[in-house]
Amino acid sequence: MPLPMMTDTGHIFGFLLATALFFVISFLQVPLLASFLMRSFVILGGLYLLFPSGGVSPFEWGPLFVSDVMTNMARIFSGDWQNLSDVFRSFLFFILLSIMSFLLFYWTIYLRKIFFFLFFTVVYVTVIDTFTLYDATFAIVRIFIIGFLLVGLLTMYRTLESYHFSKVPRYLAARISLVIAGALLIIGVAGLGAPKPGPQWEDPVPFIQAAVTGEELQAGVQRIGYGDNDEQLGGGFVHDDTPVFLASVERGMYWRGETKDFYSGSGWENNTPESLAESPNMVESDSTPAADRELKEARVQMSGQTRFPHLFYPGELFSTTINENNVNSISIDDFTAKAEIRSGDGPLSLEEYSFDYVEASYNIEELRAINGADPAEIVEYYTQLPDSLPERVRDLAEEVTEEEDNRYDQAKAIEEHFAGAEFTYETEDVAVPEAGQDYVDQFLFETQSGYCDNFSTSMVVMLRSMDIPARWVKGFTSGTLVDSTDDLNVYSIDNSNAHSWVEVYFPGEGWVAFEPTKGFNNTYEFEEDPDFEPDPLDTPDPDMDTEEEPEEPSAPEEEEEQEEQASPAFNQTDGTSYVGVWILVGTVIVTAGIIFFFRRTILSSLMLLYYIKKHDDHEYERAYERLLWLLKLNGYPRKSTETLGEYAGRIDSQLQANDMMSLTKEYERTLYGGESVSKEAWNEHKRGWERIVRKIKP
Repeated sequence: MPLPMMTDTGHIFGFLLATALFFVISFLQVPLLASFLMRSFVILGGLYLLFPSGGVSPFEWGPLFVSDVMTNMARIFSGDWQNLSDVFRSFLFFILLSIMSFLLFYWTIYLRKIFFFLFFTVVYVTVIDTFTLYDATFAIVRIFIIGFLLVGLLTMYRTLESYHFSKVPRYLAARISLVIAGALLIIGVAGLGAPKPGPQWEDPVPFIQAAVTGEELQAGVQRIGYGDNDEQLGGGFVHDDTPVFLASVERGMYWRGETKDFYSGSGWENNTPESLAESPNMVESDSTPAADRELKEARVQMSGQTRFPHLFYPGELFSTTINENNVNSISIDDFTAKAEIRSGDGPLSLEEYSFDYVEASYNIEELRAINGADPAEIVEYYTQLPDSLPERVRDLAEEVTEEEDNRYDQAKAIEEHFAGAEFTYETEDVAVPEAGQDYVDQFLFETQSGYCDNFSTSMVVMLRSMDIPARWVKGFTSGTLVDSTDDLNVYSIDNSNAHSWVEVYFPGEGWVAFEPTKGFNNTYEFEEDPDFEPDPLDTPDPDMDTEEEPEEPSAPEEEEEQEEQASPAFNQTDGTSYVGVWILVGTVIVTAGIIFFFRRTILSSLMLLYYIKKHDDHEYERAYERLLWLLKLNGYPRKSTETLGEYAGRIDSQLQANDMMSLTKEYERTLYGGESVSKEAWNEHKRGWERIVRKIKP
């Protein structure tokens, strides 16, 4: 289950179910062809259920899938790994799970070994426990219990096979399992109860990071994430994809944490008085001429040990449902918009919560028509600027908005100013203001390079310089779509999605969000048509807002081409495009047929390659038993009435050789005589074993 912590994989249950089926197929030990067909059915059936492609029939879906495979294979050979489709990635994942199920079965049942898998499982889990928020405490305990139980049982079976016991105690496996489990329980309880010293080594993460990257975090460079202290902005950051929470919502939205009002010249603080209120009772009927509001639901599940003393929510919070008996009230600060679940005198840090929120879609013409006076407290707190702000910041704001005569167009003009070619989105090489230097002034006129904090703070300051109330908002972008339910989509919100943006006050309407950061898109809807009615299905691609790296706007023709390349196999309807598909299908069928008809020859060759290089005396018995299996597979089965000696004589007669009898006598000597295999046995009889294998004809 660490999988969701490491990737954006959705539909975890579907992959788990497919893995279980793969293990069942391995356990049944069906013939090779039947196993291949059954595994193929599981893989294709799983892909069809996960990616139905608009509800087409399986017969129509098949050619689309094969076309998608061909397209993605071409991308692999061209090195375009980043643009592989989700269907193809899932296809490769299914194949990996199928191979892993076979390997585990082969290693445990045939080779009687499990330490290799146990060792790498422990390494994998401990590494992600160290470098991510995943808590592997119980996973490590579970792995060691199951792993050592398997090691003990396999050691028992190997011992029984080595000494050829003719009779063993009844329920021996169950008894030994109980002994091993009891020993592990005693050791575990003792380990938990024993005193433990503190860490003896320093944190290895900085050392490993320096070894990998060649440099440690420099002064002014931070790790991206949501923090509390914004008093000193500036400096670059390194990306951190550690998951923060999973959000179930209808579509991708920005997640508000809080807003701040006081700009000091170097960062943001809160200067507003605490003004707590119950959740607003705003419903669809509260729509205004400038906005249509709709009530929607959302759920939040925090990841790992991450907790915050306040909630994250999109839009405007309406009501919250918490399954906690000690929750007394839900409060939102009227100024900061910070929402808290309170118990007694303090906020709770919750693992999960659900709520209703109000999503607004705005009418641009009505926003332009708003010209009322701002409330006194809004003007007091949200037009504040430091006296030290350079005059050229005000001059730039007036220059950018000189042709606009309303608040919306003025805000939009400043927002679009940051989309100019002179500004670049940069996360690492970002300047830190010197003592006495204004953060916004440095960005606007000197560096013009930075990330969301630079862009959003500069827009707020420019608006306030024109006496337009604006505030700084911090939270997360919409994240990455990882799963879908019947009514909601599930997004993974990571530390790398930490973000800040701008809200502008409109009298009678409230706070309206703007997005000045280059390469990011506003998740709120704006419509020119006065009669606009929001359609919940007509929403932008949720992945558009999850990109942390900026992209230059594409021309319409380029966007259409990119969309067409994203999933060509599931958009084609022209039958002439399937010629290549059927060629690939034919190639696969022919290849599978060749493998099936020559499977005996292939298996004989593989067995020769494996055992000829072996020099261990213990390999004799295994090699002889594999030879019996290979003879049976190729049409030389041993009759139920035959002894091994009689069977060996018949094989020598049919193959015109005398090696089988010699091999059998050595095997019977160890099997029935109770003698151990001599150290020279395998090397002495290896050539005879090889001659028999080479003479076997199907």
